[in-house]
Amino acid sequence: MEDESGMTMALAVMMVLLIGGMGTGLLTFVSRDLDSVIEVNAGQRAQEMANAGLEAAKYQLSIVDALPSSYDSLVTAGNSTWYDNGTSGSGKTLTFNGNQIVVGIRYLPSPSNATQARNPDYAPEMLPTYYKPNGTLDTCNDANAEGVDDDYNLDPSVPTPPAPDYDACNYKHNRNYFRVTVRGNSGSAVRAVQAIYQAENFGAVPLSNYASRDVDFNGNSSNVENMSIFANRNLLNFRAENIRGTDYAYGDWATVPGTSGGPNQYNATPRRDTSGNPVTAAGAGVVGSITYDPG
Repeated sequence: MEDESGMTMALAVMMVLLIGGMGTGLLTFVSRDLDSVIEVNAGQRAQEMANAGLEAAKYQLSIVDALPSSYDSLVTAGNSTWYDNGTSGSGKTLTFNGNQIVVGIRYLPSPSNATQARNPDYAPEMLPTYYKPNGTLDTCNDANAEGVDDDYNLDPSVPTPPAPDYDACNYKHNRNYFRVTVRGNSGSAVRAVQAIYQAENFGAVPLSNYASRDVDFNGNSSNVENMSIFANRNLLNFRAENIRGTDYAYGDWATVPGTSGGPNQYNATPRRDTSGNPVTAAGAGVVGSITYDPG
């Protein structure tokens, strides 16, 4: 009988090499599969961060600040920290569960033609056609370049008195469009989303800030522009720079702006300066008292 020990050894070595190769392939397959799962999970978390950024922008525009001047691409001085200047990473950086979210908001000006209305840097809607009470066309007259129609005429389709005023330089009911760009990050995964939000003063209710109790500025530099503050109790820690601009909704608080002296049905006493001239700057009216922060 021939000695087959050499053959047995060769077969054993071959089996070890074969099984080792299969094991290496299996480990490689499992490793790649795990890496794929990790990437999918990171991508899903990044998408969730991007969605959270959209909600943060919605809160910013609906509760905190929806003034076009805070996100304007033409006059950038004094813009909000949420402003998107068009460069990568611009806007407000937020963190959530260790993940980074960058939210950028940009005001979209009204287009002057249909081509601009399709441009992503402009609002997707043309301004409506406005008419003066005598039926003539009302165009945007803004000699002082403040973004508000200088003659601020009434829309004849609304019964008077009193009636809301419409600004021929802007959309009805103070409607504005903002483009929101969000980047959500989780690990090496990045998800970017973009949306257009429409902010509107529903029901043509004049803009103002009203509190049934106190309003407390807490001595900070937050400011309100082109609208007045009213409180049923007190205004606390107030600085003069906290309220700026013109009260386009209430004017001198006794006559409705743009109505040639139409009365405010809730207040008959106009504001006057020391010379007896009407005061139309945005201001504060409280039932209680105003305490000032010296800064």
